[in-house]
Amino acid sequence: MGKIPSGDDESHTVISDPFYKEAFLEFSNHIQDTMTINIRIGNVVCGEKDVKNRQLRQELHENFNGLVCNWETFAVLSVASLNKVKAFSFRVISDLADEDMKVSFDANCKPALQKMFPVLKEFIFGGWIQKFC
Repeated sequence: MGKIPSGDDESHTVISDPFYKEAFLEFSNHIQDTMTINIRIGNVVCGEKDVKNRQLRQELHENFNGLVCNWETFAVLSVASLNKVKAFSFRVISDLADEDMKVSFDANCKPALQKMFPVLKEFIFGGWIQKFC
């Protein structure tokens, strides 16, 4: 396993700004009240590799205080950061980033996406996205 960067390499996302963090919390509470879907707001650790063992997952959490990790968002957030464009990502949890990730992903992908679609619909068409433009 390669060296994990220190927290000094952490990027600054829109949730670093109190205005946006409050807007996300308001949206999260709205979704909880209207759809009974739990949204957690926090850091997503992004990189260029799959995280598929408990030790690496734990080290990433300890270094970056990440709620989740993924590789899919890495390029989008990196380019946005380089260009000083505000960016954020909605993610669903499909696995525990451990040795059983394939089995977990297969079992959880469809149910997770079925929850995500109405949330995104509300965010985009319910006017919430306007708070972030």
